[in-house]
Order: sequence, then C-alpha cells, then structure tokens
Amino acid sequence: MGGSVNKLKTTFPHALIIAAAALLIFCTLNTGHNWGGDFASYIMQAKSLVDTSPHEFIQANQFTIEQTTHTLAPVAYPWGFPAMLAPVYAAFGQNIFALKLVAASCYLLLLVLLAVGFRKHHPGIWLLCLVALFAVNPTLLTFLNMISSDIPFMFVSTLCVLLIGRYAVYRKHIISPTMDGLILGLLIAAACFIRTNGILLLATLAITQLLASPLFARKIQPKDQPPKPRPWLYAFPYITFFTAILLGRAALPSGESAHMDYLRLITPGGIMYHLTYYGTLPKDFYAGIPYPLLVYLLTLPLAFIGAIHRRRTDHYIFVYIALTYLLYVLWPVTQALRFLFPILPFYISFVLSGLQVLQANKKIGRTKLRQTLCALPIVLIFIGFTATSISNARDNLNRNRATPAGPYTQPASEMFTFIKDSTDPDSTLMFYKPRVMRMMTGRKSYSTRETKGLAPADYIIMSMQTKERQLPPDAAEQLAQQGLAESIFENTAFRIYRITKPINNQPGTD
Repeated sequence: MGGSVNKLKTTFPHALIIAAAALLIFCTLNTGHNWGGDFASYIMQAKSLVDTSPHEFIQANQFTIEQTTHTLAPVAYPWGFPAMLAPVYAAFGQNIFALKLVAASCYLLLLVLLAVGFRKHHPGIWLLCLVALFAVNPTLLTFLNMISSDIPFMFVSTLCVLLIGRYAVYRKHIISPTMDGLILGLLIAAACFIRTNGILLLATLAITQLLASPLFARKIQPKDQPPKPRPWLYAFPYITFFTAILLGRAALPSGESAHMDYLRLITPGGIMYHLTYYGTLPKDFYAGIPYPLLVYLLTLPLAFIGAIHRRRTDHYIFVYIALTYLLYVLWPVTQALRFLFPILPFYISFVLSGLQVLQANKKIGRTKLRQTLCALPIVLIFIGFTATSISNARDNLNRNRATPAGPYTQPASEMFTFIKDSTDPDSTLMFYKPRVMRMMTGRKSYSTRETKGLAPADYIIMSMQTKERQLPPDAAEQLAQQGLAESIFENTAFRIYRITKPINNQPGTD
C-alpha cells in the first residue's frame, strides 16, 4: 500500500504538468499557417497515401521542383511524417487544426518520455524541472503551429538515444537481448522515415558499441556493467534497420536526391560561420524571457559540469550531440532552432545535472543556501516561460485562432477561389510559393524570379506583401503594358495576370 502511495506522489505532479501542457497547446494552436511550402508538401504526400497515388504526387511535384528556377526542396520528403498525417487527413481532410494535433500528440509523448526516461539521472524535483521546462516552453509550444516533422522526430530520436544507452551501455533488457535489438533497429528506421538525419542514430549505435569494445570499455564504461552479450547479438538492430529501409524504399517512391544539390554550396567560410551560429542557437530555447543569450551562456558551465559528472555512463549522448552538430556545421543551409530540437532534452538534462552537482557540494555554503541558489534560476525561467506561454495562448484565443498572414487569410482565400473557379484545371501558374498554390488549387505551379523563366506559365500571381522569390513588383505590369499579359484579379494582397501571348527570350530580371 505504501509503495502505491509513494508511486502516486511521484507520478501525480508529472501528470498534472503534462495535463497543463496539453491545455496550453490546445489554446495555442491556431487555424492558419505561414507561407512556408514544406507543410504543403507534407499534406499533399499524406493525401497521396490516402488516395494510394504516391507516384502521381512525385510526378506532379517534380514539375514544380524542376521548373522552379531556384533551389526549392526535394521532390519528396521522407514518408514517415506524411504517414502519420494520413489517418487524420482521411478523417478530416485538409483541416489544418486537426493536422496540427499530430505533432502536438508527439510533443505530449515526449513529455511522458522525459518523465520516464531520465529518472535515473534526476531525482525527485529535478526530474519535474526537466519536464516542466519543456511543458511550458513558449518557443516549442508556438512551433506546434507548424505542420513539420521536427517535433515527431524529436520524440522518436530521443526515444532511440535513450534505448541505445539501455541496450549498448547499461545492457538492461526490456524484453530480451534479441527482441530489444530488433525493436531498436525498427525505431531507428522509423526515425529515418521521418527525417533523413535519423541515420545519425545508427551511427551513434555503431560508435557506442565500438566504445564498448575491449579497447575502450575499461576507460569509459560503468563499473557495475553486466557481462557483454554474445557478439552476434550486435547485428540484430542493423538487420532490422536495413530490412525496414529496403521494404520502405520498395513500397514508396523516393524523391530526396535533391538534398545532394546543397552539398556543392559547402565552403570553408560557411563552416566557420555555422560553428558560431549553431554554437549560440540554443539561446532561442530561452526566447520569451529577458536576456536569452545571457541565460544560455550561463548554462554552459553547468552543462559542462553535468556532462563531466555523467561521462562514464552517457558517452553515447555525447556521440549523438557531436554528430548532430557536425552535420549542421557542414550543411550549407542554416535553419532556426528546429535543427537542434533532437539535442535539447539532453542539453537541458546536463544543465540540471550540473545544478545537482553544485547542490550536493558541501564546500559551497550551507545546505539551505545551496538549495535555494540552485533552484532559483530554474524557478525564474519556469515563471517566465509560463507567463509568455499563457500570454500567447490568450492572444490566440482572442483572435479566434485566426492568423494575420499566410494562405488561410481572407485575401488568400479569395485568390485561391478565383483561380479554382476561373482557370482551366490544366493551366500552369507562376507563384512564389508554388507548392502551397498546387495544394490549394490543384493547378500546376512553379516559381521564378526572372521574366525569361515565364515561358511555361499561363498565369502570374503576384503577392503585394513580399518580394521573396518572385518577379520584381513592376515586371508583371510591364508585361501588361507590352500586351503580353492582362490583369484579371486584384485584392488587397494579390494580383493575377493572364498571359495573352507567349513570353520567350525576354530580358532576365533579378
């Protein structure tokens, strides 16, 4: 009876804060989206799975990617996240709010995983701090308004890293050595199906197993480690992984080769810039509280202390963090904090471990003073996060979940409706967000910044709210004055021109 009471006392606070996070997420989700085209590709891929037409999607999206005169995106993203969206799309269609619930559910599962998977590292209140900092983090909660694979990948990759530690370092079995290896290989394959950088998890497993070899084991492995398994058991995760990958490749078409186009953009100067950029990027985790960069810099010594304290048991985490940073330092295109989502749980965990080490150090003042000094920064950050997240949720509800910009606003809806009602289904549209256009209208679409790239187009759609990746504002009007196009629609945000004569060999305009 006493054990059940104690278990309830430890689980109830976590359940309460996860429930509060669920309420905050529900109040933060809106019914719009930004103009980023990735979400449109994910939704169209999900639709193709529902319609059993993935090859037709590849063919249609290939036109968009190949006709666009600047690097846009892969022809297809990995099919894991679209497969997660597909059941929701089958039930609710293109309901953007319902589709956002997929990532939101993954985030809640991540909070549960933090509460369960980090118990051995953080006792009592410190484990609750770990869960709480993610439960009310305004940056991550706001990001859930993006239809993106980043949050699902964050959940699956965190699960895989924790299982790698359990399987290859601690050797504590969930079912049996064989079944655990098969499950781990399947989960790493699932991570690769969500994002291609899931392959880093397989590399992490291989390096961790290498470090468990006699050459390194005495130096870094836990002293109380159980006997090593038979060597042939090491192969099971890889057998499962490659079997799942081959089956997935056979069942669904691949369109990710366009990622290789970015490799030619790698330069030494870019690498140096990325070292600084990604070195300071975790500061965005603290957005919503004063002086986020200063807060981040102050956490670095704590993270270092925590990492040193856990060096004998958590070297597999160091490997994953290092591989992730190496990938993005080399990758020529920078992104926001979302690229570093997979390492955030481990970074915050090391910070808390650093505070735990300081709290236990009897050389630093009296016990109550140490406890207060160590707990105070976490309390202040939690209060700041909570206040910002509640404010964001309140503002969203006051707007009736509407967004001031993006493809779900009234002007955009008017423009899409006009195109669907007034253009031939086989027509080709030039628009700066071609994947969004094709999702909303079903028309072939591509993007160009030059008039010489207008030859395939039947219509030009100009946004009057941006200059991003489209013709200069006066270019389409000049075509109209030359008798090559005519304006057929205009509202507060968009103007549509119908091309009346073939546009060939026109002077390029950048």
